Amino acid sequence: MKVFGHRGFSGEYPENTMLAFQKAVEAGCEGIELDVQLTKDLVPVIMHDEKVDRTTDGNGYIYDLTYAELCKLDCSYPDKFAGKFGRLQIPTLREYLEWMAEEEDLITNIELKNSVYYYGGMEEKVIDMICEYGLSITHPLYCADRVMRLLQEAFW
Repeated sequence: MKVFGHRGFSGEYPENTMLAFQKAVEAGCEGIELDVQLTKDLVPVIMHDEKVDRTTDGNGYIYDLTYAELCKLDCSYPDKFAGKFGRLQIPTLREYLEWMAEEEDLITNIELKNSVYYYGGMEEKVIDMICEYGLSITHPLYCADRVMRLLQEAFW
């Protein structure tokens, strides 16, 4: 059995932030579960909700905001943590993968948030980025048919 940090160490730190991921590893988690959405300018970012309202000081749908606009938001979950951790930025998937590539034996479960709003091409973007960092997909336990075909082309 493996211990995963759901959205990082989200019980004690703002969810889906680099701080929450780092703290989950420090606490002994062997894996991280995170969620990916695409911005208006097609940058894969890590955020659970389709809207930024709950965990940031902004509002609106991620697909309506550019990455530059998201960078202006504080994602330290102000309503829950009241500035306890200072200003945090919404991480990109690239930022996470760069960090993850340095973490020995860390497993990541990436949930593609494609059900409420469909982001065309998100699967390819994520798989290409995983390949770019030389990471592997070892246990696709839940994959839509389209993702499974892309994985087979990329890895098997």
